[in-house]
Amino acid sequence: MAVVSGNKLDALQIVTNGDLLLVKGKNFSMQWNLKEGSLKSLVYGKQEMLSNPKDMPAQPIFQAFRAPVDNDKSFGNWLAKDWKNNGMDAPKYTLESADWKQNEEGNIVINTVIRSSYIKGSIVSHAQFTVKKDGSIDAEYHFLPQGELPELPRLGIAMIFNKDLEQFSWYGYGPQESYSDRKASAQVGLWHSTVTEQLFDYPVPQESGNKEEVHLLTLTNAKGKGITVTALGKPFSASALHYSAQDLYQTAHSCDLVPRRDVILSIDAQQLGLGNSSCGPAVLKRYAIEKKEHTLYFHISPADKPLSAGTLSR
Repeated sequence: MAVVSGNKLDALQIVTNGDLLLVKGKNFSMQWNLKEGSLKSLVYGKQEMLSNPKDMPAQPIFQAFRAPVDNDKSFGNWLAKDWKNNGMDAPKYTLESADWKQNEEGNIVINTVIRSSYIKGSIVSHAQFTVKKDGSIDAEYHFLPQGELPELPRLGIAMIFNKDLEQFSWYGYGPQESYSDRKASAQVGLWHSTVTEQLFDYPVPQESGNKEEVHLLTLTNAKGKGITVTALGKPFSASALHYSAQDLYQTAHSCDLVPRRDVILSIDAQQLGLGNSSCGPAVLKRYAIEKKEHTLYFHISPADKPLSAGTLSR
Protein backbone atom coordinates (compact mmCIF):
# COMPACT_ATOMS: atom_id res chain seq x y z
CA MET A 1 0.00 0.00 0.00
CA ALA A 2 1.27 3.45 -0.88
CA VAL A 3 0.02 6.86 0.18
CA VAL A 4 0.62 9.80 -2.15
CA SER A 5 -0.77 13.06 -0.81
CA GLY A 6 0.14 16.67 -0.21
CA ASN A 7 0.05 18.57 3.06
CA LYS A 8 -2.36 21.27 1.93
CA LEU A 9 -5.83 21.10 3.42
CA ASP A 10 -7.45 21.13 -0.02
CA ALA A 11 -5.10 18.55 -1.54
CA LEU A 12 -6.41 15.21 -2.68
CA GLN A 13 -5.42 12.19 -0.64
CA ILE A 14 -4.33 9.29 -2.82
CA VAL A 15 -3.89 5.72 -1.63
CA THR A 16 -2.82 2.89 -3.94
CA ASN A 17 -3.15 -0.78 -3.03
CA GLY A 18 -2.27 -3.09 -5.90
CA ASP A 19 -4.74 -2.35 -8.69
CA LEU A 20 -6.93 -0.18 -6.46
CA LEU A 21 -6.72 3.61 -6.47
CA LEU A 22 -8.48 5.46 -3.64
CA VAL A 23 -8.97 9.22 -4.02
CA LYS A 24 -10.27 11.22 -1.06
CA GLY A 25 -11.03 14.87 -0.48
CA LYS A 26 -13.30 17.10 1.53
CA ASN A 27 -16.73 15.37 1.76
CA PHE A 28 -16.03 12.76 -0.93
CA SER A 29 -14.14 9.59 -1.76
CA MET A 30 -13.95 7.31 -4.79
CA GLN A 31 -12.29 4.02 -5.62
CA TRP A 32 -11.01 2.96 -9.02
CA ASN A 33 -10.02 -0.57 -10.04
CA LEU A 34 -7.27 -0.27 -12.66
CA LYS A 35 -7.35 -4.00 -13.39
CA GLU A 36 -10.91 -3.51 -14.71
CA GLY A 37 -10.66 0.13 -15.71
CA SER A 38 -13.70 0.73 -13.52
CA LEU A 39 -15.13 3.09 -10.92
CA LYS A 40 -16.16 0.91 -7.97
CA SER A 41 -17.26 3.49 -5.42
CA LEU A 42 -18.32 7.15 -5.42
CA VAL A 43 -19.22 8.64 -2.05
CA TYR A 44 -20.52 12.21 -1.75
CA GLY A 45 -21.04 13.33 1.81
CA LYS A 46 -21.69 10.06 3.56
CA GLN A 47 -23.78 8.46 0.80
CA GLU A 48 -22.55 5.83 -1.64
CA MET A 49 -23.86 6.87 -5.05
CA LEU A 50 -23.03 3.73 -7.01
CA SER A 51 -24.38 0.20 -7.04
CA ASN A 52 -22.43 -2.80 -8.34
CA PRO A 53 -24.83 -5.65 -9.18
CA LYS A 54 -23.00 -8.92 -9.81
CA ASP A 55 -24.77 -9.60 -13.12
CA MET A 56 -23.62 -6.34 -14.73
CA PRO A 57 -20.18 -5.51 -16.22
CA ALA A 58 -17.76 -3.18 -14.47
CA GLN A 59 -18.80 0.45 -14.85
CA PRO A 60 -18.91 2.84 -16.55
CA ILE A 61 -20.29 0.28 -19.02
CA PHE A 62 -19.82 0.91 -22.72
CA GLN A 63 -23.13 0.53 -24.61
CA ALA A 64 -23.75 0.09 -28.32
CA PHE A 65 -26.95 -1.94 -27.96
CA ARG A 66 -30.54 -0.96 -27.29
CA ALA A 67 -33.53 -3.22 -26.68
CA PRO A 68 -35.07 -3.30 -30.18
CA VAL A 69 -38.12 -1.09 -30.62
CA ASP A 70 -41.04 -2.31 -32.75
CA ASN A 71 -39.65 -0.53 -35.83
CA ASP A 72 -36.32 -2.35 -35.42
CA LYS A 73 -38.14 -5.68 -35.69
CA SER A 74 -40.25 -5.02 -38.79
CA PHE A 75 -39.88 -5.92 -42.46
CA GLY A 76 -38.15 -9.25 -41.85
CA ASN A 77 -36.80 -8.31 -38.43
CA TRP A 78 -33.93 -6.64 -40.25
CA LEU A 79 -32.26 -4.43 -37.62
CA ALA A 80 -32.96 -6.63 -34.61
CA LYS A 81 -31.81 -9.67 -36.60
CA ASP A 82 -28.60 -7.92 -37.66
CA TRP A 83 -27.85 -6.96 -34.07
CA LYS A 84 -28.40 -10.49 -32.82
CA ASN A 85 -26.38 -12.07 -35.66
CA ASN A 86 -23.50 -9.70 -34.93
CA GLY A 87 -23.61 -10.26 -31.16
CA MET A 88 -24.37 -6.62 -30.38
CA ASP A 89 -26.29 -7.65 -27.27
CA ALA A 90 -23.37 -9.63 -25.81
CA PRO A 91 -20.02 -7.90 -26.36
CA LYS A 92 -16.75 -9.19 -24.96
CA TYR A 93 -15.04 -6.42 -22.99
CA THR A 94 -11.23 -6.33 -22.96
CA LEU A 95 -9.24 -3.77 -20.98
CA GLU A 96 -6.31 -2.79 -23.18
CA SER A 97 -4.75 -0.23 -20.84
CA ALA A 98 -5.38 1.73 -17.66
CA ASP A 99 -3.16 4.21 -15.84
CA TRP A 100 -3.30 7.30 -13.67
CA LYS A 101 -1.27 10.39 -12.86
CA GLN A 102 -1.54 13.64 -10.92
CA ASN A 103 -1.38 16.74 -13.11
CA GLU A 104 0.08 20.15 -12.36
CA GLU A 105 -3.23 21.38 -10.93
CA GLY A 106 -3.24 18.55 -8.41
CA ASN A 107 -6.11 16.73 -10.14
CA ILE A 108 -6.05 12.96 -10.68
CA VAL A 109 -6.26 11.83 -14.31
CA ILE A 110 -7.28 8.23 -15.06
CA ASN A 111 -6.97 6.93 -18.63
CA THR A 112 -8.53 3.69 -19.86
CA VAL A 113 -8.82 1.93 -23.21
CA ILE A 114 -11.50 -0.76 -23.45
CA ARG A 115 -12.35 -2.81 -26.53
CA SER A 116 -15.88 -4.14 -26.98
CA SER A 117 -15.71 -7.06 -29.42
CA TYR A 118 -18.56 -8.42 -31.53
CA ILE A 119 -18.70 -11.18 -34.16
CA LYS A 120 -16.79 -9.37 -36.91
CA GLY A 121 -16.02 -5.95 -35.52
CA SER A 122 -15.28 -4.00 -32.38
CA ILE A 123 -15.60 -0.57 -30.82
CA VAL A 124 -12.68 0.89 -28.87
CA SER A 125 -13.48 3.33 -26.06
CA HIS A 126 -10.74 5.74 -25.05
CA ALA A 127 -11.75 7.40 -21.78
CA GLN A 128 -10.12 10.07 -19.65
CA PHE A 129 -11.49 10.89 -16.20
CA THR A 130 -10.21 13.99 -14.42
CA VAL A 131 -10.96 13.94 -10.69
CA LYS A 132 -10.94 17.43 -9.23
CA LYS A 133 -10.38 18.62 -5.69
CA ASP A 134 -14.12 19.17 -5.11
CA GLY A 135 -14.86 15.54 -5.97
CA SER A 136 -16.30 16.24 -9.41
CA ILE A 137 -15.25 14.24 -12.46
CA ASP A 138 -14.76 15.39 -16.04
CA ALA A 139 -15.29 12.42 -18.38
CA GLU A 140 -14.06 12.49 -21.98
CA TYR A 141 -14.83 9.55 -24.29
CA HIS A 142 -13.71 8.77 -27.82
CA PHE A 143 -15.53 5.85 -29.47
CA LEU A 144 -13.82 4.22 -32.47
CA PRO A 145 -15.84 1.63 -34.49
CA GLN A 146 -13.64 -0.93 -36.25
CA GLY A 147 -14.20 -3.86 -38.61
CA GLU A 148 -17.58 -5.06 -39.84
CA LEU A 149 -20.48 -3.74 -37.80
CA PRO A 150 -24.23 -3.50 -38.48
CA GLU A 151 -26.25 -0.30 -38.16
CA LEU A 152 -25.29 0.91 -34.69
CA PRO A 153 -28.13 1.22 -32.15
CA ARG A 154 -26.30 3.69 -29.90
CA LEU A 155 -22.87 4.87 -28.71
CA GLY A 156 -22.55 5.69 -25.05
CA ILE A 157 -22.12 4.45 -21.51
CA ALA A 158 -24.24 3.32 -18.58
CA MET A 159 -23.69 3.88 -14.87
CA ILE A 160 -25.56 2.13 -12.08
CA PHE A 161 -26.64 4.23 -9.13
CA ASN A 162 -28.02 3.70 -5.65
CA LYS A 163 -31.73 2.82 -5.50
CA ASP A 164 -32.39 5.91 -3.36
CA LEU A 165 -31.69 8.24 -6.30
CA GLU A 166 -35.27 7.91 -7.55
CA GLN A 167 -35.96 11.58 -8.34
CA PHE A 168 -35.04 12.39 -11.94
CA SER A 169 -34.83 15.93 -13.35
CA TRP A 170 -33.36 17.09 -16.65
CA TYR A 171 -33.04 20.09 -18.92
CA GLY A 172 -33.63 18.97 -22.50
CA TYR A 173 -36.47 17.60 -24.60
CA GLY A 174 -39.44 16.33 -22.60
CA PRO A 175 -41.54 15.42 -20.81
CA GLN A 176 -42.16 12.30 -22.94
CA GLU A 177 -39.45 10.18 -24.54
CA SER A 178 -37.84 11.55 -27.67
CA TYR A 179 -35.43 10.48 -30.41
CA SER A 180 -33.45 12.37 -33.03
CA ASP A 181 -36.26 11.82 -35.59
CA ARG A 182 -39.12 11.88 -33.03
CA LYS A 183 -38.92 15.05 -30.98
CA ALA A 184 -41.17 17.58 -32.73
CA SER A 185 -43.94 16.87 -30.20
CA ALA A 186 -41.59 17.45 -27.25
CA GLN A 187 -40.33 20.74 -25.88
CA VAL A 188 -37.00 21.85 -24.46
CA GLY A 189 -37.44 22.69 -20.82
CA LEU A 190 -36.77 21.74 -17.22
CA TRP A 191 -38.62 18.53 -16.37
CA HIS A 192 -39.15 16.57 -13.15
CA SER A 193 -40.18 12.94 -12.84
CA THR A 194 -39.16 9.71 -11.14
CA VAL A 195 -37.10 6.84 -12.45
CA THR A 196 -40.06 4.49 -12.02
CA GLU A 197 -42.20 6.67 -14.29
CA GLN A 198 -39.65 6.58 -17.12
CA LEU A 199 -40.62 3.16 -18.47
CA PHE A 200 -43.43 3.35 -21.04
CA ASP A 201 -45.65 0.29 -20.78
CA TYR A 202 -45.25 -1.10 -24.28
CA PRO A 203 -46.88 -4.55 -24.57
CA VAL A 204 -43.52 -5.89 -25.77
CA PRO A 205 -40.63 -4.44 -23.69
CA GLN A 206 -38.28 -2.26 -25.70
CA GLU A 207 -36.04 0.79 -25.45
CA SER A 208 -37.89 3.39 -23.41
CA GLY A 209 -37.51 6.78 -21.80
CA ASN A 210 -34.82 8.28 -24.02
CA LYS A 211 -34.43 12.06 -23.80
CA GLU A 212 -32.74 14.03 -26.58
CA GLU A 213 -30.43 17.05 -26.26
CA VAL A 214 -29.99 16.87 -22.49
CA HIS A 215 -27.79 19.67 -21.17
CA LEU A 216 -27.84 18.51 -17.55
CA LEU A 217 -29.68 16.12 -15.29
CA THR A 218 -29.91 15.18 -11.64
CA LEU A 219 -30.65 11.95 -9.81
CA THR A 220 -31.46 12.68 -6.18
CA ASN A 221 -32.95 11.06 -3.10
CA ALA A 222 -35.95 12.30 -1.10
CA LYS A 223 -33.72 14.91 0.59
CA GLY A 224 -32.44 16.31 -2.70
CA LYS A 225 -28.98 14.76 -2.36
CA GLY A 226 -27.40 12.89 -5.24
CA ILE A 227 -25.52 13.54 -8.46
CA THR A 228 -25.59 16.05 -11.30
CA VAL A 229 -24.43 15.20 -14.82
CA THR A 230 -23.68 18.18 -17.06
CA ALA A 231 -22.92 18.07 -20.77
CA LEU A 232 -19.58 19.58 -21.73
CA GLY A 233 -19.88 20.98 -25.23
CA LYS A 234 -22.76 19.41 -27.14
CA PRO A 235 -25.74 17.92 -25.25
CA PHE A 236 -26.19 14.17 -24.95
CA SER A 237 -29.07 11.67 -25.04
CA ALA A 238 -30.01 10.09 -21.71
CA SER A 239 -32.41 7.81 -19.91
CA ALA A 240 -32.84 6.64 -16.31
CA LEU A 241 -34.56 3.29 -15.76
CA HIS A 242 -34.85 0.39 -13.33
CA TYR A 243 -33.98 -1.91 -16.24
CA SER A 244 -30.93 -2.59 -18.38
CA ALA A 245 -31.17 -2.91 -22.16
CA GLN A 246 -30.69 -6.67 -21.70
CA ASP A 247 -33.54 -6.82 -19.16
CA LEU A 248 -35.91 -5.29 -21.71
CA TYR A 249 -34.53 -7.34 -24.60
CA GLN A 250 -34.81 -10.68 -22.83
CA THR A 251 -38.38 -10.23 -21.55
CA ALA A 252 -41.21 -11.12 -23.94
CA HIS A 253 -44.13 -9.38 -22.19
CA SER A 254 -44.32 -6.23 -20.10
CA CYS A 255 -46.23 -8.05 -17.37
CA ASP A 256 -43.16 -10.23 -16.82
CA LEU A 257 -40.72 -7.35 -16.31
CA VAL A 258 -39.11 -7.25 -12.87
CA PRO A 259 -37.63 -3.84 -12.00
CA ARG A 260 -34.19 -3.67 -10.48
CA ARG A 261 -33.69 -1.75 -7.28
CA ASP A 262 -30.78 0.04 -8.94
CA VAL A 263 -31.01 3.11 -11.17
CA ILE A 264 -29.41 2.59 -14.59
CA LEU A 265 -28.42 5.89 -16.16
CA SER A 266 -27.57 5.78 -19.87
CA ILE A 267 -25.63 8.66 -21.41
CA ASP A 268 -25.23 8.50 -25.19
CA ALA A 269 -23.20 10.48 -27.66
CA GLN A 270 -25.91 9.42 -30.11
CA GLN A 271 -28.78 6.97 -30.31
CA LEU A 272 -30.19 5.64 -33.57
CA GLY A 273 -33.42 7.23 -34.74
CA LEU A 274 -36.64 5.22 -34.95
CA GLY A 275 -37.52 5.40 -38.63
CA ASN A 276 -40.86 4.13 -39.95
CA SER A 277 -40.04 0.56 -40.91
CA SER A 278 -43.12 -0.87 -39.23
CA CYS A 279 -44.98 0.38 -42.33
CA GLY A 280 -42.54 2.58 -44.27
CA PRO A 281 -38.91 3.62 -44.74
CA ALA A 282 -36.04 2.77 -42.41
CA VAL A 283 -34.07 5.33 -40.39
CA LEU A 284 -32.92 8.19 -42.61
CA LYS A 285 -29.15 8.54 -42.95
CA ARG A 286 -29.06 11.84 -41.08
CA TYR A 287 -30.51 10.09 -38.01
CA ALA A 288 -28.19 7.06 -38.23
CA ILE A 289 -24.83 6.71 -36.48
CA GLU A 290 -21.87 7.05 -38.83
CA LYS A 291 -19.14 4.48 -38.31
CA LYS A 292 -16.50 7.03 -37.46
CA GLU A 293 -15.02 8.45 -34.26
CA HIS A 294 -17.61 9.91 -31.89
CA THR A 295 -16.99 11.88 -28.71
CA LEU A 296 -18.89 12.23 -25.46
CA TYR A 297 -17.99 14.79 -22.76
CA PHE A 298 -19.74 15.24 -19.44
CA HIS A 299 -19.16 16.38 -15.86
CA ILE A 300 -20.30 14.51 -12.72
CA SER A 301 -20.69 16.45 -9.48
CA PRO A 302 -22.63 16.16 -6.22
CA ALA A 303 -26.19 17.53 -6.11
CA ASP A 304 -27.37 19.05 -2.85
CA LYS A 305 -30.85 20.01 -4.02
CA PRO A 306 -33.23 19.25 -6.89
CA LEU A 307 -32.65 20.86 -10.24
CA SER A 308 -34.43 24.22 -10.55
CA ALA A 309 -34.66 27.25 -12.81
CA GLY A 310 -32.31 29.02 -10.40
CA THR A 311 -29.73 26.28 -10.90
CA LEU A 312 -29.90 26.75 -14.67
CA SER A 313 -29.46 30.51 -14.47
CA ARG A 314 -26.18 30.33 -12.53
